[in-house]
Parts: sequence; C-alpha cells; structure tokens
Amino acid sequence: MAERYRVPIDREGNPCSAPRGEDDDTNAQRAKRRRAAPAPSDEAIDAADLRLLESLEGLRDFRFLARGHKGVVYVAEGAAGRVVIKVCRDG
Repeated sequence: MAERYRVPIDREGNPCSAPRGEDDDTNAQRAKRRRAAPAPSDEAIDAADLRLLESLEGLRDFRFLARGHKGVVYVAEGAAGRVVIKVCRDG
C-alpha cells in the first residue's frame, strides 16, 4: 500500500505549494515586516554615485538606504518630499 502524505490546503481548497510548520510566520507578521522600511543611514556614498546623484536637479540631502544584488538605493529630499533613487549596477 502506498504511503499517503498530508498536503496543506488553502481556504479555497487548493493544495498549497509547500508544507508549513508551526514556527512559520503568520500573514500579519510578514506584512508588518514588509511595511517596516529601513531607515536611511550616514554610510559613505560611492564617489561615482555621488556625481550621478548631484547631477539630478532639485534634489538634496542624499543618504544611503539599502544595497541589493544589482543596485544601491538612496534617499533624497526634493521639492515634492522624500524621493528614492535606485542606481543599478552591471555585473
């Protein structure tokens, strides 16, 4: 006789893609983490990035926000308020 495995299902009765354990986060906890944005820091800005950022008119007070796999994100103050700028990298 073949073994049977319990497959978790969602509210509509469709099978979920991966089993969940008791220690997994709830949807509310995951949503709260997504909403919590990192605070801009005073980390040094790369010289090439600084030249690029300063060429953008109407923006001031550039601050480092985050570094990803393919780019760096900065925050600046503009006439309309806070602006986020992503500088993409090749390679």
